[in-house]
Amino acid sequence: MKKLIVICALFISSAFAAEFKTVAEAETKLSAYTIEDIKGDEQRYLDGKPLKIDEIYDDLKEVANFSEKNKVTEELAVQIQRVCLLASLRDKSNEAVEIALPVYQKNKSLFNKGRKRFDPEDQKELKNVFEGADRASTKGTG
Repeated sequence: MKKLIVICALFISSAFAAEFKTVAEAETKLSAYTIEDIKGDEQRYLDGKPLKIDEIYDDLKEVANFSEKNKVTEELAVQIQRVCLLASLRDKSNEAVEIALPVYQKNKSLFNKGRKRFDPEDQKELKNVFEGADRASTKGTG
């Protein structure tokens, strides 16, 4: 019975993940997330409904997979960073940044350029979390 539940959960979670065919699709999907989505997760949790934070993580994973074979634009880099900021409001572990890290590592100049669109406090936060995650991934935490 437990195996059946796990299999069903995997199918359900994969059904929510988008498989992007174009950069524009990825940009549009990520740009649709709002702070209200994050705030509404508490009620969705109480109602036993799927959480937006999980959908965000799934979409970031799809963007990371998509970016392995496709060119990343500055706008996509901006949307990735914006969604990471949104996710950090609910989850202080920076899981979103960890998911997006391979995209950042291959497109640092686009992320740095796109970061300038954020207010100074958010720029500083984004710089710290992405550079810190990159440093930890390449040099270790010790």
